[in-house]
Amino acid sequence: MNQRVYNYRLTRARQMVECTFGILANKWQIFKACCVLHNFVRKKDGIRVNDELYESPMQSCHPTGTRAKICGLKIRDYFANYFTSPEGSRPWQYDKI
Repeated sequence: MNQRVYNYRLTRARQMVECTFGILANKWQIFKACCVLHNFVRKKDGIRVNDELYESPMQSCHPTGTRAKICGLKIRDYFANYFTSPEGSRPWQYDKI
């Protein structure tokens, strides 16, 4: 059940971000150019930690093992547990899966 709720919530969030970006990029073509320029500058200058405005509990997660997927699995499990906890669950999420 945790995995299904996680997949649903992740897909819903991704769709929302894609739709929002699409609307902004369609309305203001300059927005798309700014995003490309921003990514170029960050890649060229390197990503600096002090640029981040928040602290994530996942920053301490380092890849381990031979396939380097264990860190990703830990992050997925963290969010899956949060989405099904009393603190992170939403009433509508169970109706949709």
